Amino acid sequence: MSARRRLPLVALIALAACATGASAAPARLADTREDNIRALTTALASAVGRATIELGAADLDAATTIPVLPPPLSPLETRSLAAPILFDLEIENGVCRAVRRDTGGVFPLPGVRCRATA
Repeated sequence: MSARRRLPLVALIALAACATGASAAPARLADTREDNIRALTTALASAVGRATIELGAADLDAATTIPVLPPPLSPLETRSLAAPILFDLEIENGVCRAVRRDTGGVFPLPGVRCRATA
């Protein structure tokens, strides 16, 4: 392929890359009131495909990464290699969302109040 033909393709790819994440910014929860935490856990439970979840250890007042713990062991299990699922909080156009770190999946967080980090 000649350089003349590649230039429009390269320009299109560069433009698309700039448009996809240009306005997304790292975020943290705006507050840790019960209703905001409930909305967060409900949305993250849906993102991992479980009815209920337990959040891992994180300072929810300052954290930009939220860990979701694996399900508890059953009575017949003695140990598990399961690790927490990490979600990075982002805000884009005033909407809070979570990005699953291992898959890159993006999940809206309806009802969750968050703000961009400084």
